[in-house]
Amino acid sequence: MPGTLVSGASPVVLTTLGSLAVDSPTLVVDAVNNRVGIGTAAPAVALDLNTAAASLQAYFRVAAITSPPFSGSFSPAYTNTIGAIITSNTTTGGLTIDGVSNANAIGLILRGIQGSASPTTPALAVRAYKSDGATGFAALAASETMFEVQNNTTARFTVQGTGNVTIAAGVASGAVGTTLRINAAAHTAMTASTEHNELFMNVGSMQWATGALTTQRFSHFTQPTLTFVGASTVTDAATVGIAGAPVQGTNATLTNTHGLLIQAGAVSTAGSAYGLTVNAPTGASANYAAQFIGAVFINGSIGFFAHAVATQQTSTETLVNSVTSGGTTGTVDNVVAAGVDTTAASLVTTRNAMYQLARKVLQIQTALVNYGLLAA
Repeated sequence: MPGTLVSGASPVVLTTLGSLAVDSPTLVVDAVNNRVGIGTAAPAVALDLNTAAASLQAYFRVAAITSPPFSGSFSPAYTNTIGAIITSNTTTGGLTIDGVSNANAIGLILRGIQGSASPTTPALAVRAYKSDGATGFAALAASETMFEVQNNTTARFTVQGTGNVTIAAGVASGAVGTTLRINAAAHTAMTASTEHNELFMNVGSMQWATGALTTQRFSHFTQPTLTFVGASTVTDAATVGIAGAPVQGTNATLTNTHGLLIQAGAVSTAGSAYGLTVNAPTGASANYAAQFIGAVFINGSIGFFAHAVATQQTSTETLVNSVTSGGTTGTVDNVVAAGVDTTAASLVTTRNAMYQLARKVLQIQTALVNYGLLAA
């Protein structure tokens, strides 16, 4: 029967053999189904927290901060609050977990602690699903967002259903930073005679639908554009820069060290294969396909391919190579003369001249080897 319970200084122990309701639906204990409801008179789960308010309300709040840095700017107002679980949207649903600090400290930490000293499963996993259109769940499609890190509401790091990652860097102003930086550790005591890759990209086999494909680049860097508020000069600008070849350190002997090594991978039955292709840029007052500053070691043959001349040259360009080796002398005459045209006959002449030039270059290499000036 209804009554009044008054407690004194000592703790009060309340024992009931049936269900309990305190200012229903403020607190309800369902003794039949062993459930507790807060804000609901019919709890559907072990602990059912419910609010019928039309605004974002806290389902759960931890109060401890006595002087938070803000108050009333959120819903609910975080006065004396360090944590809250609230509805994300009263119409579409969702759940928001907030952690609040009152100083220069982390606001929220998610920790997964393994119960094994040698775990083989993740300590923390984030799983994403979508509705299967019926009553179950399904995996997200390739282009659907699986995980996203936002700065306020702006996406900065996005993972799609296939695992594709997009990093959307914000506009930098003032101090210049690095969009993506990997600081490698100074590893020690690594396994002997075992290669270590600091950055490894495993590009597997890919299949397309039937159809011609003009260009396929598995790693693609676009051209950056440099601008300044006022007139400024950049001495050397590069889309990709390599500081240099690996450095020989303590107890190490490097037989060969390469700043860039392109290995001779098998390409099956391709028509032509090139370890390196460099096209001359356009637009500058002088455009070159490549520049070599220092000695160049050539170990193998050199091939020249003359293509159509896009514009006529107004000056005479003379290439003369005179090499004396074993009593023979070779000379290559003018390759491009003033007023050259781009007719087929002219191009054949140019191609033949370039072929002769290639022969003379090989003669130069042979002569240098014979005189001990170049390694064989």
